[in-house]
Amino acid sequence: MDVSLELSLFKKEIDKEITQFLDKEIASIQKKDALVVNALRHTKKILLSGGKRIRSAMMYHGYLLSGGKDNEEMLRTSVSMELIHTFLLIHDDVMDRDDFRHGKKTVHAFYREYAQRFFSDKDCDHFGNAIAISLGDMLAALGQKCIYQSHFPPERIVFALKYLQSIVSSTIIGQVKDIRMGFSSHIAKEAEVLAMYENKTARYTFEGPLCLGAILAGKGEDFLGYISSYAIPTGIAYQIQDDILGIYGNPTTMGKPIGSDLEEGKMTLLISKAYELGDKIQKKTLMDILGSPVTKEKLSLAKEIIEKTGSLAYAQSKSSRLLQEGEEAIKKIATKNIQSTDFLISVSSFLSQRTV
Repeated sequence: MDVSLELSLFKKEIDKEITQFLDKEIASIQKKDALVVNALRHTKKILLSGGKRIRSAMMYHGYLLSGGKDNEEMLRTSVSMELIHTFLLIHDDVMDRDDFRHGKKTVHAFYREYAQRFFSDKDCDHFGNAIAISLGDMLAALGQKCIYQSHFPPERIVFALKYLQSIVSSTIIGQVKDIRMGFSSHIAKEAEVLAMYENKTARYTFEGPLCLGAILAGKGEDFLGYISSYAIPTGIAYQIQDDILGIYGNPTTMGKPIGSDLEEGKMTLLISKAYELGDKIQKKTLMDILGSPVTKEKLSLAKEIIEKTGSLAYAQSKSSRLLQEGEEAIKKIATKNIQSTDFLISVSSFLSQRTV
């Protein structure tokens, strides 16, 4: 299966549902608050300006993999994961102080500039952050709304909403680990980094959405365990690839600056392994680069250390092994839906070649 084509076709369909859902919400608050309407419209632009829709596709295929038959209802309900994803990204952008997302101004940056135009004598950064946090909270509520207003049996909806809370909780645990490691005076060990990847990425990008789909199809805890054996290694590999692209990717196609992880002092497998394998000079140089403004020279120097220490090769090999582990696991899941099985197997191949 050409997973890029499959995701592209899915994106067209789910984007229609996202547009319809958000337009309805915008219309419902049109007379209540102009700023919230404006903020939702801007958020809608960011959401629709990029992204592969991997999380909503996982939720959709988790449902089909589990024997679900109501494709149209599942497509509508899968909007939930894109809204939850956007809620987390909006808050993440505030914490990371990123001004662009998919080539558009992030919500806090947009409203910081808004405040500079209309409230220049006030704390404009705080205004932008406050609006972004509020909009993120609203999208979290709307993401839940997508599930509880769906037409699936009530007991499945309750189970799905309960499970959704665990997805968000795990993500926050991973985020807090990420923040703490970024502020720490020491370079995190590989095990610490991988544990953060599992909670922050694997559980909410792969395991969570797939299990939500399975729950809405009527599956129980045993089946969810089989899904996890595929989702966790695949999700960790996805994050490793994301970190590689954060230093070696194309800023135009990615829609965000290259090297921002270095500037924010983030602990990644690349940095952890480069520090572990580096000599004294390389270690000191890495420490000097982390958390400081990234220039072309510093980015080039970081790349040189990551490559010469063997960290890049190690991370690429680790990602490949994890993707293979996930692929072997998905082949063992008993299902009659060959299309979804093929999709999940093809995702592994897609991730190994991902450039965005």
